[in-house]
Amino acid sequence: MTIPTAFSSAPFHKFLNSFRGRAPGLRSFLKAVQKFVERNTSYFGKILFVLSFMGAFIGGSVAADGVPSFAFSAGETFRYDIHNLGLKVGEATVVFQGPVQVDGHKAFLLTVTSQGFRFFDEEKIYVDPATFLPLRVERYLDVFGRKERIVEYYDALKGGVRIVKTVKGKTSQQVIGRGKILDNIYPFVFRYRKSGTFRVGEKLRIHLPTRDVEFILEKSEPLKVGGKDHTAYYMHSVPKGYRVWFDQSPHKIPLRLDGAIGFGKTSMVLREYHR
Repeated sequence: MTIPTAFSSAPFHKFLNSFRGRAPGLRSFLKAVQKFVERNTSYFGKILFVLSFMGAFIGGSVAADGVPSFAFSAGETFRYDIHNLGLKVGEATVVFQGPVQVDGHKAFLLTVTSQGFRFFDEEKIYVDPATFLPLRVERYLDVFGRKERIVEYYDALKGGVRIVKTVKGKTSQQVIGRGKILDNIYPFVFRYRKSGTFRVGEKLRIHLPTRDVEFILEKSEPLKVGGKDHTAYYMHSVPKGYRVWFDQSPHKIPLRLDGAIGFGKTSMVLREYHR
C-alpha cells in the first residue's frame, strides 16, 4: 500500500496554488520547504509540520509583493529591566524595525540591545518575512572590556549556519551543519505571538545551532509586572534554560523572558511597551 506523503495532500497543493501569480517568490519558497521536509521528516512528522506551517499563515494576509502581513508594526518597542538573583543589573530594549533588505533579500529586522555595569550587547536579527526563521544575525558584544563581533549567516531550511567571530583583530570561522531547520530564540517568540495556539499543553520543538529545545505551554497564571497584575500564559523549555510569560491581550506581549540573554541566570521583565 502506498501512503501519500503530507505534502502530496490536496489541501497543501491548494494552499500552494493560492500564491500562483500574485506571490511567485513565496510560492518558490514553499516548494523548497516541501522538498526539504520530504527528504528529512518521517510521515507523521510531515503531517505535523504541514499543519503548523499552514497555521502560521491562516488569519494573515499577503501583500501584493508576496510578503505576509504580520500583526506587528514597525517601531513596536519593548523595554525590559534585566534582573539577576533578584537585583536589577541592566536594561534591554527589543524593537521590531520592520522590512529591510539584507544580502539582496527582503527581510524583517529585530534589534535587541542590552546593557549594564561593564557589559553591552547589541544584536541585529534579520528574519525571513514568510517564516520568521533567521537569515543573518549581527552581534556586537563588550563584556568587561572584551569586545567581540559575531556574524551568523543562516541557511535555516538546510540546517546550516556559518559563524564569523572577530576578537582583537583576529577572525575565526565555524560552520555548523545540523540537517534540521534552524531557529533563534527571539524570532521564535515573535513567531509564536503570531501563529501559536496558546493552548495549555501545546509543545513545540525548535532547533538552535548547538542544541534542540522543546517548549511547553504549561499553564495560565497571575503575574505582576511593573506594578500591574496580569494573567499570563507561561511557557518553559525542556531542557531547562528558557521561560516566557505572554500577556493575554491580542498582541500577546512577552511580559518576561528568562534565559534569552546569554550569560548567567537572567530575567528580562517588561517595564514599558508601545507600538
